[in-house]
Amino acid sequence: MSYKNKPLSRKELFGLALPSALGGAWAYPVESLLPAYLGETQGMVLAGSAIMFIRLTDVLTDPVVGWWSDNSNSRWGQRKPFMMAGVIMMVTALLLLLSETVHSSSLFIVLATMGLYLASTFISTPHDAWVAEYSSDYTERTRINSWKTLVALVGVLVIVGIGIYVDKTYSGDSWMRISILLAALIVIAPVFVIASFYLVKEPEKQPDLYESTPDSPLSLMGLLREPAFLRLFIHNFLYNYGRRFRDAVMVFFVGSILLLPELISTLYLTTIMGTFLGVIACNHLSKKIEKHRLMCFVLLAMAAVSPLALFLPKEEAWPLMTLMFVIGTLGIIPTVLMGSMTADVIDDDYLRHGRKRAGSISAVMELSDKIAEGLGIGMVFLGLAALGFDPRPEAESTNLEAVTLVFSFGTVPFMILCAAVMWRYPLTRSHMETIQSSIIKQQSQTDCSSEQNVNTTEHPLSAGSQ
Repeated sequence: MSYKNKPLSRKELFGLALPSALGGAWAYPVESLLPAYLGETQGMVLAGSAIMFIRLTDVLTDPVVGWWSDNSNSRWGQRKPFMMAGVIMMVTALLLLLSETVHSSSLFIVLATMGLYLASTFISTPHDAWVAEYSSDYTERTRINSWKTLVALVGVLVIVGIGIYVDKTYSGDSWMRISILLAALIVIAPVFVIASFYLVKEPEKQPDLYESTPDSPLSLMGLLREPAFLRLFIHNFLYNYGRRFRDAVMVFFVGSILLLPELISTLYLTTIMGTFLGVIACNHLSKKIEKHRLMCFVLLAMAAVSPLALFLPKEEAWPLMTLMFVIGTLGIIPTVLMGSMTADVIDDDYLRHGRKRAGSISAVMELSDKIAEGLGIGMVFLGLAALGFDPRPEAESTNLEAVTLVFSFGTVPFMILCAAVMWRYPLTRSHMETIQSSIIKQQSQTDCSSEQNVNTTEHPLSAGSQ
């Protein structure tokens, strides 16, 4: 089996990227509006604790799903059955979340949300593994992730477009706004994933390069000894942890500080428009600059831009929209590069370990993202509660200055730390060319050995029959 390095067609890129539209669509209602709703109705302490609990359950599920998909094979493919199961689970969890029984209980809301995140794992982990399995080219992988990001943005545009209408129609009913968006996800989820199945053929399962010891989800701990993986893992955690500081308080900052609550969905739309520019810039610049160096430059630029929020005037939309456009342009570039660099780490591990563990490694990377999200949002909520901020209408007093400081400066130290971690990242373009050549050479040797084994097995039988 030859290792793939030819460019993908636009049809293949679009089909491969389609499930990302679901991930983009669900982020707004599930990761932004639902936590804010829990904070407004249940208090910051309970909401923060619930979010951390939900995300930390992924510590168990993500590695298992990744390992399971790596070690499975069926007539429907290696990854597709897991993605289809995830769609069924997601639709079921959404229906439960929308039911009156679940809505009336905070505990049931938390349990239904846990089901949503588990469904997301079944879809996103196998889907992320495809990047390393569809192409081995250093630059092509960035192109694949650029398409995934652009299609995810289309999903976000669809849900935010609905959200803008809902904000105007149901501005005083937070749960009705969330319910309509969750109902839209029930329609979107199966359409995008099933369409992807028809447009692209799943890559064949990569053979073992040499005989290796059977692994288990626990054996993934050995990845921490690999320098490239460790740096990327630390970066991914710090980046997503720091980014959640701003995301967690955005609804409160815009509504309570700048007094522009009707602008929430429009701001997400503005940020999305910035990300389109960022994806195009990333795809172009990554051909000329090493991926890790481009990431470092962008991280430092984000650290410089974020504190400008401190000077935003109240009740004026354009300064805020301009800032969010710039943040969207910069913020998407590390995300695109992260997926591409994870595929490079998968190949590095493939050569070291002898077995393609794309699902497992993608799961561990996604796990660091989810833990960072849960801890980031949870710690911000708990910290703001300790500082006296309470968004509930019946609260007698609240500390708005804390929200402003978190929104303006919360991400800055983490972006600087990420740049420091990634500056000496080892998997450069030349290093990856060496890895790809070694994989091809090893695969050729494995194929030759297999042919020799077949010949030596068949020859005596042939001679005997004669």
